[in-house]
Amino acid sequence: YILPEEGKKLILGNQYMIYTTLKPLKNKEGDIIGVPHRVNGVVEIVKLEKTHAVGKVVKSYWEFKEGNKIAPYKKKSPDIAYAPTPKGISGDIIMGAFDDVAFAQNQIVFLDKGKNQNVKMGQKYNIYRDLVVPPSAASSETTTSPIDLGKLLILDAGEDASSAII
Repeated sequence: YILPEEGKKLILGNQYMIYTTLKPLKNKEGDIIGVPHRVNGVVEIVKLEKTHAVGKVVKSYWEFKEGNKIAPYKKKSPDIAYAPTPKGISGDIIMGAFDDVAFAQNQIVFLDKGKNQNVKMGQKYNIYRDLVVPPSAASSETTTSPIDLGKLLILDAGEDASSAII
């Protein structure tokens, strides 16, 4: 059962995505740079009642809960054309789509860079972690050395944040 938002009408036969709004994405300075959404599935409106609509689940990716949001469903192509990746862009993985702590192949993640930083759908980036090398007897300086962990592909880019798949 679906309650439309105030002032909105659902259309019989149309498909809608059910989504959850996740916690806001923040950069290192603590500024909100985006609000990610997790698509839980797709429903088709099969019946309109006076106060609500009845939806049939067409696709389910994650559990639906009371309070999830609804928006018109626009089918996207699963094909992503590779785009040239500019040099010099460095950013951070802020969080996983499911609040993951560890990341692995085929997981969705959110980054702190977007269109304003020249990040675009289809670009590929290396994932790395800086290994901190403590001072030694020969040198009193702490240094860092990058460890290559894998690659990610940009799926969508907002103004200052983007989503990618590892």
